[in-house]
Amino acid sequence: MFRHLLSYISGQRTQGTINLLIDSSDDTLITFSGYDPAVKFLAESTMDVQRVPSLAARSLPRAIFSIQPRTYPEWSWDASGRNVVRSAPFLVTDEKRSRSQLLTGKVRAIARIYRHIMIERSRIDTGLLFQQEIYGRKREEAEMLKGAGFDELLRPKTPFISDYAEDNNISLRQAAEEVLLQVRLDEDLLRKTERARQQLLERIRSARTVEEIAGLLRPFEVIGTV
Repeated sequence: MFRHLLSYISGQRTQGTINLLIDSSDDTLITFSGYDPAVKFLAESTMDVQRVPSLAARSLPRAIFSIQPRTYPEWSWDASGRNVVRSAPFLVTDEKRSRSQLLTGKVRAIARIYRHIMIERSRIDTGLLFQQEIYGRKREEAEMLKGAGFDELLRPKTPFISDYAEDNNISLRQAAEEVLLQVRLDEDLLRKTERARQQLLERIRSARTVEEIAGLLRPFEVIGTV
């Protein structure tokens, strides 16, 4: 499941679905990505653009997957035919070329940020069915035990913690404290990655050059975090 999601967050691709970002005034192509959350974020935070989601990549002209972002405006969205066609030459301006280059840098950066976040968070996601529900039960039992002073009489009401204590030959108190420690570590990781996500998205939203976007990503990639 996790490998599938990492493959999904891959930016431009020639298989699966593609999501377009177009100029809302004349339908010229600004950028596109296989990762819709990145396109959706830009559609919601950028003026005069519109999102066209979930197009089959195989139905689009193969040429658009190999051209440079500055040439994206040479193509336009044809809503009636639900395809991308050649733009009228007068629609293609230097301003649009620069905008496509900038927003393509943003959409790819967002996809990379989400990939890093998923890698970080995968450390607390086993991918095993119902495992999160079990973790929740363990947390509830551990908090109950802590609130009751780790009373041994609560063993029948805390089966997950009791089994963990028995299997590891430790006290009920130690088992509960170990679970609560892991809960704190997991929450610290989630808080750290969520804060980084919010900060980076805001900086990317306000970036004015491709070089600025690259500069935002570089320190986090060097240390292996987001």
